[in-house]
Amino acid sequence: MKRLCAILLAVFLLPVFGAAQEPSPATPPAQASTPPENPPPPENQGFIAFVVFDASATGLGTVASATADFGYNFTPHLIGEGGLPIIFTRNPFSKVTTKDWRYVTLMADPYVDARYHTERYGLKVTSILTGTIPASNSLRIFSTGRVGVDWFNHVERDFGLGQGFLNFGVANGTVNRAIMPRPYSEDRPYQTLGIIADAEAGVNHTFFKRYTVGGSAYVLRPAGPQKVFSRFVAPDFPLGGDGNHNRFFDAAFETQGPSKIARDNGYSGWVQIGRIMNYGTLQFSYTQSVHYKLGTASVMLKVDLSSLFRSPSPESSSSP
Repeated sequence: MKRLCAILLAVFLLPVFGAAQEPSPATPPAQASTPPENPPPPENQGFIAFVVFDASATGLGTVASATADFGYNFTPHLIGEGGLPIIFTRNPFSKVTTKDWRYVTLMADPYVDARYHTERYGLKVTSILTGTIPASNSLRIFSTGRVGVDWFNHVERDFGLGQGFLNFGVANGTVNRAIMPRPYSEDRPYQTLGIIADAEAGVNHTFFKRYTVGGSAYVLRPAGPQKVFSRFVAPDFPLGGDGNHNRFFDAAFETQGPSKIARDNGYSGWVQIGRIMNYGTLQFSYTQSVHYKLGTASVMLKVDLSSLFRSPSPESSSSP
């Protein structure tokens, strides 16, 4: 009887131990699903668009601009785009004796650019090549009357408490940068023509994921003959200011001379608020030009319109 019980116990336990020791069969490979005929573009690919509104005020006058930009994300690294700025100025050089200020609204040079971004060795690197197209001469729009070429580079690294960055570039004259604009270059009261290099070093600190404070020092170094075109002194009315502290743009519409007439250096500070209504970025900044002894207060609002050109994801479209 004991032997029979032992045999029966062994018969019942054998499948259990056998199943425990036997390796589980490999999961069969999943069948590849047929891709849709028109798959939506990935999040980092597709049409992009934004508008930028900014204004800069000095003791000499005010310059404001509105820029519309439209482009396409070809890859996660490469973007091509173009835009059109409109510039508004308020200056004290009125042609009418009964008015203290003169208001001028003119188009600036349309532009096209190619933007490349990559991340290597803990560095975020962005390089932007911009070309401006003179739609008319400098008497009819805010332009130098020549094709402009600007190469701008941004290198950034996160140090935990903040992000350090270095900007540097070279151009054949100062241009209106709508892509990654800097406080010292937002709505300048002048435009230059001639080889010029610029560099900026600074730091940003972001807190609560949407607020950023930062500061930087910058320098503009021209080479060779230069021309300076004022946005305050109109070409049709010769009245200008005194031009003190190397402010040639306050004395005449066009000034020609050696490289020093386009030189500048100074420092900037800013406060930025991101994710305004999920699409906007607001920045307040102040720039002190050491060379021109001129302080400039600026405000900028950037609104991202890319979502208008992209189809909603299936999840969001199916949700109530």
